[in-house]
Amino acid sequence: MPFTDTLFVGIDISSSRKPFAYAALDGGLNLVAHSDGGLDETLAFLVGQPSAAAAVNALSEAGRGTAREKKKEMGLTLARKLETMGFQQYPAENAPHQFMKTRPAAVYSALAGCALLPKSSVEGKLQRQLLLYEVGARIKDPMDFFEEITRYKILKGQWPLDLLYPPGHLDALAAAYLAWLAFHKPEKVFIHDDPREGIIALPETPKEKY
Repeated sequence: MPFTDTLFVGIDISSSRKPFAYAALDGGLNLVAHSDGGLDETLAFLVGQPSAAAAVNALSEAGRGTAREKKKEMGLTLARKLETMGFQQYPAENAPHQFMKTRPAAVYSALAGCALLPKSSVEGKLQRQLLLYEVGARIKDPMDFFEEITRYKILKGQWPLDLLYPPGHLDALAAAYLAWLAFHKPEKVFIHDDPREGIIALPETPKEKY
């Protein structure tokens, strides 16, 4: 697979009206696209790429009961659709379209070396975005958030939240980075055979909490 032409796409699954969030990085870790959408919209984005490696959230963080089952069902549907479209499971030598499962929480934990703050909080978003920025992802610099804060804006409740990516997009970005890592630095990725989720690609230094 010619890495310079490959797009690395991370996909996160939620239970919102638009159940998929995806983010795409090129070989230079430039952010090419990020959006929310339905299954058809997500697949339409992938099918238009001549060479792509997709990493899907393996849902280890999903909720319990019905919500979790719904997310697992959407994940299985997505995997079947990708296979129908010609995506082969990583690692598949010389295949222009490959996909893998991963866990964004594991990616962030490996990058941080510690537990992270809740991803729905401003602090958690800043933490995750900064971790990606520090490893070279060409995304918004989260430190700009602080430059936009003034006494007046604080008093008026005007926070520059547009400088931070939503939690689903941050998880998708982490998955995209893992896909990039799997092809550019495969020695930093290990393949884990999870009895519940199947084959999962995870960053090095596995931890029990993964």
